[in-house]
Amino acid sequence: MSADWKLGWIGTGRMGYALATRLLQRGCDLAVYNRTRSKAEPLSVLGARIVERPVELADRDIVMVSVADSPDFAAVMTGPDGLLADSGRVPKVVADTSTVSIEVSGRIRAQAGALGCALLAAPVSGNAK
Repeated sequence: MSADWKLGWIGTGRMGYALATRLLQRGCDLAVYNRTRSKAEPLSVLGARIVERPVELADRDIVMVSVADSPDFAAVMTGPDGLLADSGRVPKVVADTSTVSIEVSGRIRAQAGALGCALLAAPVSGNAK
């Protein structure tokens, strides 16, 4: 991965936090959003910049999304403060690791594509622990 890439992360639950931590440990330039800011704040000790709204990550080259479900994904992507809220400023690539419906993923992929942003569906499964 290019050391010059600016990365963003949305969602610091169990999986998102662990993956964001790995990127920071590798020295990546990472900015992070979580709707409950206190869950993301420990990442600032590792060098992450914490933002207040997903749209603040729109200047990032790649943004990873790791949220619970389709409504959460739609909110962080297309809500009033969502990642795609500023049509003049969007990331090059969004990789969605969330488990969302095909319909919601397709709708948001079309919206992102119309703005010049590639949306990759990259769902990750895990175990109960």
